[in-house]
Amino acid sequence: MAFNLRRAIVRNGVLSGGVCLLAGIGYTVYSGDGNFNPVSLLWPCVPALGVGGFASWQIAAKIMKGV
Repeated sequence: MAFNLRRAIVRNGVLSGGVCLLAGIGYTVYSGDGNFNPVSLLWPCVPALGVGGFASWQIAAKIMKGV
């Protein structure tokens, strides 16, 4: 049971972070001046990690509250 919950927490964090990362990369490519700069694609990683960590923390808090 605990393994399934841990897997669900990780999956939710990765999925939330991945969606945020794709949105950030899409925004960076869309708002760019046409030159492809790989360094400008690094900034979406910070909010994506934050969103993924926050989503995992929220799910874990809900599980702890319910238990």
